[in-house]
Amino acid sequence: MFCVHCGHHPHHHVSLAEKDADQEAIDDLKKQLESESNPDMKALIKSRLDILKKEVSVAQEFERQLTKSTKKLQDAIARIIKEGRGQVLLNMTPVELKNFLISEGLGDSIAYFEASQLDIVEMTNKAMKAIDPNFVSGDINLISSTIQRASASVFDDSVIPSLSKSIKDAVNTAAIIGSAKAPLDALAQSFQRATSANTTQARLKISEFGRSVQAINADQAGIDLFMYVGPKDGITRPFCRKLVGKILSKSQINKLNNGQGAGPVLTAGGGYNCRHSWSPVSKGFIKVMDLTVASDSEIKDLT
Repeated sequence: MFCVHCGHHPHHHVSLAEKDADQEAIDDLKKQLESESNPDMKALIKSRLDILKKEVSVAQEFERQLTKSTKKLQDAIARIIKEGRGQVLLNMTPVELKNFLISEGLGDSIAYFEASQLDIVEMTNKAMKAIDPNFVSGDINLISSTIQRASASVFDDSVIPSLSKSIKDAVNTAAIIGSAKAPLDALAQSFQRATSANTTQARLKISEFGRSVQAINADQAGIDLFMYVGPKDGITRPFCRKLVGKILSKSQINKLNNGQGAGPVLTAGGGYNCRHSWSPVSKGFIKVMDLTVASDSEIKDLT
């Protein structure tokens, strides 16, 4: 179904809304940065701003990469169907079909997604050094496995199943009606919808990955305290608005409930499309800034 007003798929409006919200969050953090006079706090806010901008740009580039990948796949599938070999695709095992998708174009999107996670790791490490100058890097094996889980969640759980179903539907329809044009047109539209939906899933996992790396780095540095950093403006959920600027221990964070069913708050933040993060902070930072760790009573309504 397409919008009667603009002719685009409804995901188009969701995408525009997300882009507007991204810019609002970035602008809010810029204002926080400009109004902050303490250099240590400025460094913490700037690190969140830089990482958020990176997450946004990664999601945008991911959508472009996935669009290119699916276009290459469409061309490969069109050749097979027009040559009357569509049954080959139907006879593939799930593993064979996955390998086909990767070799015929999807591999480029996977490579980009995983490389972009390494960029986020580097930025997160840089932010950590502002807290602990001696910090080197979090557990590389744990970070690597986290990258693989994020990639599997996007591709194995979302992208590949949706594309596989669309391909099989197109092949079956072509065989039934004895023509390739209509099924291939439908395949192109289906791939377009899948690209939009899967970009949203990728954006969610990109944000979760950044928070996961922060948690890994905090463990590596022996830090158990985190400040919730991010926008304070009107797009912020009530859950997040109550937490921004507060310092919590890891055990306190693990008791929080964002009401979104999106997993542990330490990695999920406020839930879907949350633009906040848990920035590790040292006891020295807390002392210099004259801050205090939130009491259990302060966060009682959020647990």
